[in-house]
Amino acid sequence: MFVGKEPFYFKSYEKVVGVAHAVRELLRETMRLSVPLKGGKLSLLLMGKEPFYFKSYEKVVGVAHDVRELLRETRRLSVEDRACVEYHLREGHITQWLEYLGERELAKELKNAKDVDSALRILEAHLLVTNLPPATSYISRRRRSRGG
Repeated sequence: MFVGKEPFYFKSYEKVVGVAHAVRELLRETMRLSVPLKGGKLSLLLMGKEPFYFKSYEKVVGVAHDVRELLRETRRLSVEDRACVEYHLREGHITQWLEYLGERELAKELKNAKDVDSALRILEAHLLVTNLPPATSYISRRRRSRGG
């Protein structure tokens, strides 16, 4: 539940078309109503998570709200401001932020990244693995459709 918070109301032309009282309901209603999450920003915003700010000489040069955006910004900055990404990797800022998000395994893997290219490979591999449907989902649906 959204502890101590009002429910989240989905509205269309001032008519309520969906209500969510908890994060799980919010995600279900989002999918049912085909509301784009835009890279998970909505769910992270509601859970109160801070984005990661890539800074170069006290100037924000990139922002990531989730792992997908972290990959996108790391790719972009690896061309535009490689030293910025190297600095954040070397100082452990990115791994600290990932741990804050609850991405402990990814943070542990990124600690071993020697450079920006290896960090990109680790992030890409993580997203490939996490975007696959669970191995049991196909089997269980198939069994249910056969009646067993």
